[in-house]
Parts: sequence; structure tokens; C-alpha cells
Amino acid sequence: MTQIERDLRPDHSPCQSGDDRTNRNGCERKAKGRKVGKFSLKSDRTEFWSHVYQAATAGALGGMAQGILIWLFGQLGLFILVRLPLAPPLTLPWIYQRMVWGGIWGVFFLLPVVRHWPHWKRGWLIGLFPAAGSLFYFLPFQDGHGWLGFYLGGAMPFVVIFFGWVWGLMTGIFLARTGLYGEQRDLLLSQKEK
Repeated sequence: MTQIERDLRPDHSPCQSGDDRTNRNGCERKAKGRKVGKFSLKSDRTEFWSHVYQAATAGALGGMAQGILIWLFGQLGLFILVRLPLAPPLTLPWIYQRMVWGGIWGVFFLLPVVRHWPHWKRGWLIGLFPAAGSLFYFLPFQDGHGWLGFYLGGAMPFVVIFFGWVWGLMTGIFLARTGLYGEQRDLLLSQKEK
């Protein structure tokens, strides 16, 4: 009997017995695995990648907000008050760079260590990662502004940490609004458990 003939038989089921999740044939299959942090290895890969995309998108939006705020500070002359020669132009490459790196750093919001904290607290902690990257790698080695950016001025580390926190806070707010973290996520999880 061919596969087509078997599929056309009314008593034939392409699914195996004991399965409980849908695969591409419409069959149900069992999920196996253990729980790792927020995600379980048995959870669907699309759910995991959906969270990654949400976190990266929120990070990119946080990077855009951070870039616009840095530009605004430069236009208002607030950097001059702390003796920093910063006045970045508001151009697409300026915003694009912050959005790309913000999206990359946004994936850190998926760390299971901080998932139960309020979004502002997560943002403050995770905002230190891109600040550390800027202070210890990008400013000294990529841009040539010296260790911690001191060639630009003594206040540079504080400004970088402040804008890292701005990015983290904005990213946390965007994540809370999309439902990955916050009341919407908790509501969805409670409905799935029922």
C-alpha cells in the first residue's frame, strides 16, 4: 500500500499516539525537555524567537530615543555645562547606529535573573551593559578617546552611564508596553496555565 493510499483511508491517522503538540503535518507531538530560566527547552522555538524579536525591537526603539535625547542635550548646550565637546548631528547614520546597537543590547532583557523586577529596575541594571561596552571598548579602542573617554573630558564616564540608563529605562518601558514584561504578559501566562 502506498503512502497516498494510506492517507486516503478514513481510519488512518498520520499522528502517533500519545502526542500532545502540533507539528507541521497537523499531528500532535510530545514536548520533551527541561526548564531553563524563563524558557523551557520544550517550548516552541517560535515563542523563543518572538521574545528575542520583541526585546531587540524594544532595544532599537530605546536606542532611537537615547540618540534623540543625546542630540537634544547637544543642541541645548547641556554638554558644555560639564565641559564636554559633544554636539552630534541628528542624521540617519547617527540614529541608525544607536538603534542597531540598542537592538543587540536589548536581548539582555531576556536574562532570567532580572525578569521578575519592575521594568525601570531592569532598565537601570541592563543599561550598565552598553555603558560598560562604550567606556571599556568603543571609546578607547574604536574612537580613540582614551580609557573611559577621558580625552573628551572628566565627566564622560558619568554621561555615558546616564545615557546607558536612559536607554535601559526606555527599553524597559517599551517592553512593558508590548506585553513581554508587565501586566499583559502575566495575564497571558495565567490564561495559558488554565
